Amino acid sequence: MVLAVQASGAVTNSAVQQLVDVSKSTATRFLKELDRLGFVQKSGTTGVGTEYVLKGS
Repeated sequence: MVLAVQASGAVTNSAVQQLVDVSKSTATRFLKELDRLGFVQKSGTTGVGTEYVLKGS
């Protein structure tokens, strides 16, 4: 998933859902865990359209 963020520059919850074929809540957990581990950071406000970018980008 980190490679997908790197390739596109940013990823949304919807993109994660399609990429790994999971539910919305599972995609949210994935993104929160990547954020907690320091791989990605939330860009923008919480809600529809929130994007995650690689940390340091």
